[in-house]
Amino acid sequence: MKTTLKIMLFFVILLLAACKQSSEMLTVINSDGSCYREITVNADSSMMVGKTQPAFVAETDSSWTLSWKYSNEDAIHTDFPLTAQKYDSIIRNHKRDTINGGSLQIIARKDFSSVKEMSEKFHYVKQENKPDLNPEYYFEKKFRWFYTYYTYRETYKKLLLNFPVPLEKYLKEEEANYWFNGSPDITKGMTGMEARDYLGDLENNFNNWLLDNYRTRTFDEIVKNYGKMKNPPVTKEKLFSLMDTIVPLGKLSVDDDKNDLEKMLNEYFKTNAFSVFWNGKDSIMKKTEDNFSETLGATLGFDNLQYKLRMPGKTLKTTASVAGGDTLEWKISSNRMITGDYVIEAQSRKTNTWAFILTAVIICIAIGSFAYKPRK
Repeated sequence: MKTTLKIMLFFVILLLAACKQSSEMLTVINSDGSCYREITVNADSSMMVGKTQPAFVAETDSSWTLSWKYSNEDAIHTDFPLTAQKYDSIIRNHKRDTINGGSLQIIARKDFSSVKEMSEKFHYVKQENKPDLNPEYYFEKKFRWFYTYYTYRETYKKLLLNFPVPLEKYLKEEEANYWFNGSPDITKGMTGMEARDYLGDLENNFNNWLLDNYRTRTFDEIVKNYGKMKNPPVTKEKLFSLMDTIVPLGKLSVDDDKNDLEKMLNEYFKTNAFSVFWNGKDSIMKKTEDNFSETLGATLGFDNLQYKLRMPGKTLKTTASVAGGDTLEWKISSNRMITGDYVIEAQSRKTNTWAFILTAVIICIAIGSFAYKPRK
């Protein structure tokens, strides 16, 4: 398998991982300003009996309570971890393929006195070579007699891209925003065929951006280590200027012998001098490939998290892409933070029933006082 093909396949795997739900997190804001979080993950037998720890997206300790449930039921069971006998009885009473398919889920919950406390004590698990998620939190509660208004916001900062070729070279701002987080809807008004062709062009431009970065990094490393090459056929300045001619992006995207960078360079200059950069298990190009893979992982390696939020009262405004009942939903993945901050926000309003009753009583008393005429 050629180097560039391995890089592209690695990235495709990352994209597929970003589209697959790895876990779910629910945040519930109470009317008094307190809140709690629940993290739900699919569990196997070793997790259910306490032999292995569930892979929660957040750091958990003894202050978190653990429970479990069936994925297709609302009832939550607090007898966790299960005994081996209890788990065996579940297996006997349910189809094995259902259990193995992940129908058992573990839930971790922690209550907080305020959003401020949650911002201080809740931390995502730091994963090696992946973005460190540390959102900013905002909560506001406004009392307006008949109604109380609530605003909640989480802001995930834009990722710092470590790529030599800027994204703007291949995608316009609105195209990049749509490609990575679906907004704005630039396909609105297009027919299905038009949208297919347009999105195909976006995908090609995005792939070319990746390939250009890989190619540029490769040439950068060759230039940095030019002294290791015997009898170089051209100056390093000239070599870099010929990059588009020697290694056009179109050839890099084809799975055949011509997409081997080593061969393309040697054939262009009728030499074997460039092989020095590829020779050996710890070659310069091997390290370059590994570094580029790490960069991709750090940029796009955070798996998709299904995020849910419940606010007090009726939702008035939200950035949620999907809303059902009183639960708002978002997807959190690192690709959504490439072009800018990713904001989870909702505003709601709760009716102060007592205020209406009290106001009605006051009005009735006022009317009664006005209408009442004492006897002479």
